[in-house]
Amino acid sequence: MFCIFDSIWMLFRKFMFKTRDKGLTNSTLEGQNAQLGIDGVKTPTSFKYCSHTSTSEKSEAWYQVDLGNFFSLKNIIITYRNEEKWPPYRFRQFYLDVSSMTANSTETLTPQRVRCYTDRTRPPATPPNVIDIPCNQTARYVIVETFYDATEDREILVAILEICEIEIYGCAVCRYGINCSECDRCSVCDIISGACPLASSDRLDPASVGVGIGVGVSFAILVCSVIAIVICFRMKRRKGPDNKYQKEHENKNAAFNRNGQQRNFVRNVSGFGNMDNASGDNADVYENEKKNGFKTHTDDKVSHVHDKYGLEPKKEYLSVSEKVQEESTYDQLEL
Repeated sequence: MFCIFDSIWMLFRKFMFKTRDKGLTNSTLEGQNAQLGIDGVKTPTSFKYCSHTSTSEKSEAWYQVDLGNFFSLKNIIITYRNEEKWPPYRFRQFYLDVSSMTANSTETLTPQRVRCYTDRTRPPATPPNVIDIPCNQTARYVIVETFYDATEDREILVAILEICEIEIYGCAVCRYGINCSECDRCSVCDIISGACPLASSDRLDPASVGVGIGVGVSFAILVCSVIAIVICFRMKRRKGPDNKYQKEHENKNAAFNRNGQQRNFVRNVSGFGNMDNASGDNADVYENEKKNGFKTHTDDKVSHVHDKYGLEPKKEYLSVSEKVQEESTYDQLEL
């Protein structure tokens, strides 16, 4: 309903609020009241056509326009007093605020306002007497204020404002653009583009939602791929060393068995002692090995144990069937 009944009149290709009888200043000089700043007369910019604050009552000066309701603002144009021998030197270092609270209240503080512009002109320079200020805000009150005491006013020790006209352009809060078209998919939108604010709870932009979903799905796929790669790498890394160690262990066992058999046979061959009293299988083994020259037959490297060292066989005999668990200890050879 607010969008329907709070429409804004168009002025050519711009849109301007009707602000008659809503101007206010904190002081007045010689009947030059705030009404002169919203009467629609922008020229001439001489004293009698401009509002004027007091030259003695207040240390600060402010000029306020009450729009009567909240509106989406686009820009504000201020026309200041400017005569041949009276440049706008008192217009230096002013600022423009918008607010939801009136300046004519002890409860309204500067931090409660939104600042649209701050002039930083320093003497002897002067600002232009007509300034167009962008102000993309939603507010009810527009406030021009200054604390600047011009150096040219030698006998005047207070700030002064001399505003000839103030024009405020915008639309109702539910509309945007030069035609004040109704906002789409949200109750409050940007005054220029019509875009819904990010914080709007009733906004649903299909394009934005689609982009968000696409980004989310892509990110999820990327995360899953990274996790799968890490898991495969760890499994492969764990499986590789186990097979390697198992194979090395089997090789060591096979080598140990072969070495053990060789040592057993050498001990048996070199361990024949005095076989004069031997009988049974030992005697037969002794006779067979004696005929063969006590040669080992474990591999191609055949060694003649007794012929090599010229020694008599050891007296101690270890049976062929004995299984040696630890490495054998040989007697020191006498050379």
